[in-house]
Amino acid sequence: EIQNNYGQTAGTPTQSWGNTIPIGGHDNLDDSYQTGQNWTNSVTLSVGTDKPQTYFSYANTSPKGIEPGNKLGRNN
Repeated sequence: EIQNNYGQTAGTPTQSWGNTIPIGGHDNLDDSYQTGQNWTNSVTLSVGTDKPQTYFSYANTSPKGIEPGNKLGRNN
């Protein structure tokens, strides 16, 4: 269970444990994490006869991590 009852409040000295946070305090967990996603799209095309052949492949990956701002885009 996450501790959200005590924390640093304005005007208090820096300590390991601050004063009790008022009811309805801010949920730090929602600011720290998000639902991760991973999207992969690909297309492949292959054409030819028994001698000349052509092959084309493309893939796009767009993941979004569980931490805000954690993104990566890749094209192959």
